[in-house]
Amino acid sequence: MDFQYLEEMARKYLGKRQTHNSREKGFIFNHGRRTGLLARNLRPFIEENGSFDDLIYLAGLYHDIGKGIEPHAWSGEILAREILKDHLEKKELEVVLEIISKHNTIIHGDKHPFYVKLIQDADLLDHMGTLEVWAKFGYSFRRGESIEDTLEYWAGGFYQEQLVKWRNRLNYQQAKKIFDERMEFLDQFITRLEKENNGEIINREELKNAPE
Repeated sequence: MDFQYLEEMARKYLGKRQTHNSREKGFIFNHGRRTGLLARNLRPFIEENGSFDDLIYLAGLYHDIGKGIEPHAWSGEILAREILKDHLEKKELEVVLEIISKHNTIIHGDKHPFYVKLIQDADLLDHMGTLEVWAKFGYSFRRGESIEDTLEYWAGGFYQEQLVKWRNRLNYQQAKKIFDERMEFLDQFITRLEKENNGEIINREELKNAPE
């Protein structure tokens, strides 16, 4: 398997695609790359067997190749098969296609192999933390929304309900810990954004003790 070549193919097919206006060009490739890396880095905390690591990363790269052709997991399996069939052994290809076809089909328990569940969790986690800030700011900018609009969204009941829903979708407790850590950062960021938007001074005590 020529890993660098397959990664370059992913960049070629996905690096400039824009499936909808709320995402930047190339989002599918960058999201796929992060998802594959995160799933591969999470694996040692979940499963001792590292023999699937390269395939996990590769499936992460291509998992959203069908985005915009819904249901995209189904269309993605077809597209990925055509692109990868001459570059992977049959068993390797089937693992990658299984991950792609099931990456958004959450069934709690042991009904999916660990490598499928890793991508499912990494796929969701990639939308949280700093990347949630990046995505929301881009979305708000394109829609002409203000900082107040963004803060109102984050404080709103719909978003809070979604957070509970997303966390409950995660397969692994380790993934939930990552989710909680990223949400802790987001909460701190939102608090600071709100204060700075109101012209507040964060380091008041340091200013009091500053030398003349």
